[in-house]
Formats: sequence, structure tokens, C-alpha cells
Amino acid sequence: MKNIVIPIFSLLIASCSIQSQKEAIDKTFGEEIDTSNSIGIEQLESKMKASPNSSITIKGKISEVCQSEGCWLELENTVGQTVIVRMQDHQFTVPKDIAGRTVYVSGMTFLDTTIVEALKHYAEDLGKSQEEINAINKPTIDVVMEAKGIVLLKKDASVE
Repeated sequence: MKNIVIPIFSLLIASCSIQSQKEAIDKTFGEEIDTSNSIGIEQLESKMKASPNSSITIKGKISEVCQSEGCWLELENTVGQTVIVRMQDHQFTVPKDIAGRTVYVSGMTFLDTTIVEALKHYAEDLGKSQEEINAINKPTIDVVMEAKGIVLLKKDASVE
């Protein structure tokens, strides 16, 4: 009897876990992605040091979204470090009202210099004032991800 009960119990637990993962997903944008080997945004810096310019899946909270087209977003970790997420070849966009939501993002990560013109464009996309836009006068070096796919979690899902 034990030989039957234990496998059935294990299968039941596994199916509940799979079901809860499915219930947490709100929508997928771009390609379907595997979230099983994802890392938290806090781990990204050490992962990039070990393997620069790598394809990876991260989980993080959206701090900002392009308000013009939904063609980029920004993830922020608990200590204020950010990752700029651009949609690979502008193949897809995301809703403009998802700031504060948790996502999985899969794609290529790298360091990139964001020129002043692009920073001003991002500020315009966010609806910043002309005074704030004019104050941008230096390029930045940013962690960037060219996303091939994004999984948006339901509103009540949080960053682990």
C-alpha cells in the first residue's frame, strides 16, 4: 500500500505546484519562455560578471513603462539598481499600465551606453516635464536586456 500511496501523493503535490504556477501567469508577450531557471534581478550583476553578454531569464518588478508605445520597460531591484528592457527588434509591446507588476523577462543582457538623445526620448515617453528633459546632459552606462519574451504575472503575485 505504501508503494502506491507515496507516488500518488508525490504526483498530487507536483500537479498542485504546476497549477499554482499557471494561475500566477496573467499574459505572455513575445516568445514563450521557460521560467524554471530564472534568477532574481538582485543576482543579475554577479551572473553578468561570470558570463557577460549572456542569454538569461530574470524575475523582477517593473518600475517604469514606455508611455508612448509600451516598447520598453525598466526593472528595479530593492537597492535601486535598474535594468532597461527593450523588446528585441520591436517585435512586441507591453501594456502601458503595468508599472508595479512582476514579470519574468528572457533575453540577452549586456552593458550599454545610453546616449543623451535616447535618455531624453525615454524621459519624453514617460511624460517628464520639459525642464526635467532639458536637465539630461550626460550619457549613462546601463544594464540592458533585449527581451525575446516577457511573462506578466497576475497583480497579486510578488517578487520572491
